[in-house]
Amino acid sequence: MISRFESFLDQNFPNWKFLSDDVLNQILDDFVGSIHLRIRHRRCTIYGVPQISRNPKHEYWWSNGHLVSIASYLKREWAVQSNHPSGPYVYIKKDENSLYPIDLVHHIEAETDEEIQERQQLEKKERWDALISVSKQITVLGRKHEYVKDLNFKNELSKKVEKLARRMIGITLNS
Repeated sequence: MISRFESFLDQNFPNWKFLSDDVLNQILDDFVGSIHLRIRHRRCTIYGVPQISRNPKHEYWWSNGHLVSIASYLKREWAVQSNHPSGPYVYIKKDENSLYPIDLVHHIEAETDEEIQERQQLEKKERWDALISVSKQITVLGRKHEYVKDLNFKNELSKKVEKLARRMIGITLNS
């Protein structure tokens, strides 16, 4: 069964199967617009860490620890977008200190004051949610700590608590 993405390619670029990744990437880049796309104000992170981020290397995305060609990336995200038209959201590093989600279908534009305010409110809520989640995990580990007799396990547990605490501090400092 042909995927929606393949149907899209067949319709717009009938010879796409004969193109190299580099050429297809360039065509897709020209067709979709620059892969630096419309800034959106939604985030998809775990404890403030982006799950998908833009790598500055010329035609690859850095995705979950792996370099993915734009063609492969778009193929995967196209399926997501088919099922979730309001997405998909990915990250692009716009400057040294901030990460913004972007949408695959719009050109980049400047954020309005209203969009900046909305994004900042969502980011603040996300940071608080992350802090509360980490706090709960630390509390649970602390409770378990009282009942543990094995010293080695205690040491391992202490490392986990310390790691969570460091993460929590990092999130607070980056707020």
